[in-house]
Amino acid sequence: FALRRRFAWIESNYDKNRLEEIIKEKKEKIGKNIKITDTDIQTFIQACTSLNDKISKEPSLGPAYQIGHAFFSEIVDIYDNVKSEGKQNPWEVAKKVLWSISVRPTLDAYCGSMETEQKKQFIEGCKNAFLPQVKDKGKNSGSKQTEEELSSENE
Repeated sequence: FALRRRFAWIESNYDKNRLEEIIKEKKEKIGKNIKITDTDIQTFIQACTSLNDKISKEPSLGPAYQIGHAFFSEIVDIYDNVKSEGKQNPWEVAKKVLWSISVRPTLDAYCGSMETEQKKQFIEGCKNAFLPQVKDKGKNSGSKQTEEELSSENE
């Protein structure tokens, strides 16, 4: 709360247009033959928007818990790292990495007061919104499993 007393806070909600601008700026700045297409960007923005719609509709969360555009823009930096490691389908891998290291842990924190089964279902729904082609396997849909999926898919 000390920070809140010392600084003016300006609310900046998720803005898909600003996300597109940031991604394109980062892409241009990194250069190095970044092969992120406009279709990739639009599909990613739609996934981010779908995730935030899901968060907004959750009665225990609502629109105040939407994940911001700056948070999602990390995708370009992750892509650059993944691409430099020589992974197959670096854009798809980058989305999965962003989910496992940033989005999923944030959702876990947001859902701290939810019942276990409700939390599991909500996070699975969020994952399906953000990564529609990827589904958690088995009963345990924790972040460790997501990391296992990533390593097994990318080895």
